[in-house]
Parts: sequence; structure tokens; C-alpha cells
Amino acid sequence: MPILRDSTPLSTPMKDLNASQSMTSQISLHPHQQQRDVVEFSKKNNIHIVGYSLLGRKKSDTEIVTVDEPVVQRIAKKYGKTPAQVLLSWGVQSGWSGT
Repeated sequence: MPILRDSTPLSTPMKDLNASQSMTSQISLHPHQQQRDVVEFSKKNNIHIVGYSLLGRKKSDTEIVTVDEPVVQRIAKKYGKTPAQVLLSWGVQSGWSGT
């Protein structure tokens, strides 16, 4: 069974952990998967969010990858940035780290 850094089994609900422990939560996070309930819980409990897939991902051959979406392209062009910079900035401005 996987463990947290202090040997607490991952099966232990987060609400049962000591709030004074230094914790992060790494979750898939991008504009189409914002996981607001997890983010809200984490903020209330001083758990830092580390988002992976901040740039999105391709789910099927017919679905657009987040960095290629027209709205992201327009924002990037407007501010002279790349689509990746726009999405990473979205995550950082939301208070998350990204991988």
C-alpha cells in the first residue's frame, strides 16, 4: 500500500490527518478538470495543490487539446505569450504549483 511521507497509509481519509502536518495534493488540473471540491477542501485545510496536466490532454482523436483551443490561442496572442504560458499562469494565479 502506498504511504505518505510520514508513513500514514493513503487509505486514511485526509480529514482524519493532523492538520499541522505539511501536506500537498497532486491532482490532474486544467480548465476542463478544475476539481473545485478537492481544491476547496485543500484550501480550507492548508493543503497545497500541485496540478499536473495544467496544459490539458487529448482524450480522443476528436477532442481538442486545451493548449490548441481557440480561446487559449486568442488570450496568448493578445498578451504576446504562448498558450502554455497562459495555462501555467492560470494555475499559478489560482495558487497552485504545476508539473
